[in-house]
Amino acid sequence: MSSSMSSAYVSALKSCLNEDTHDAERRGEGTSKIETRFENEAAAAEQKGDEWLAAGRDGEVHRMQGEPNAAAFSSGPGETDLDALRKLRLGQLKERAAIRQRYLAMGHGQYARLTNEAEYLSKVQQHERMVMHLWDESLDCSLLHIHMEAMSKVHLETYFCALEASLAPMMMSMVEVVRLPVLLLCHKGKVVHQLSGVDRSFTTEGVAYEISQHKLLDFEEGTAYSRTVGGCTTQTAARGAAADDYDYDDLEDDEDD
Repeated sequence: MSSSMSSAYVSALKSCLNEDTHDAERRGEGTSKIETRFENEAAAAEQKGDEWLAAGRDGEVHRMQGEPNAAAFSSGPGETDLDALRKLRLGQLKERAAIRQRYLAMGHGQYARLTNEAEYLSKVQQHERMVMHLWDESLDCSLLHIHMEAMSKVHLETYFCALEASLAPMMMSMVEVVRLPVLLLCHKGKVVHQLSGVDRSFTTEGVAYEISQHKLLDFEEGTAYSRTVGGCTTQTAARGAAADDYDYDDLEDDEDD
């Protein structure tokens, strides 16, 4: 790789791994540019109001504003409120199916294994929400693979992938890694947060909840996952570390007594 290409490659990685390349305090601002953009988008969404979907008599799905109203799709005499509610529900199902197909076409719905940093740079630009697992051959990472696989099947709105840490030397030097595994939470081409360490008391639902706190997936309590036991990557890794440090030889001695 030439020096110019290497420089461009490092710059691209830094762009992805830094939330804001300009220091807000240096500019005399209270928030970063990305924070300001998110606040503006949230305000615009509130002004726009709630949207809902319903199927019209023509069989097409229509977007409506305000509170859901079955009467809006009543065709007049001869059509009951139940018929209108069925149309509303049908519209929601059609839209949900269309969204599902769009995600599957983008490669969502599976736990992808990346082979190098260049592939990460490509994927992070293609997916609005992406969670990447930096891993090694440890047991903790193996357990997290199980959770990532389960979440990828349920949360199609998010792209789940993994990259072995030994194949990502530049990334490992740019992110603060306390211990592996590490989850990089990416939104619109940027790493907005990272979760490090393992809490083995968490289920797959617990991992999904942690990620959802950073808006990287849509969490619903009670969601059934294919696997719900093992470990999880969270900010509460201290509990897992304390368990690892416990002297089990003392416990065995006590039992012998």
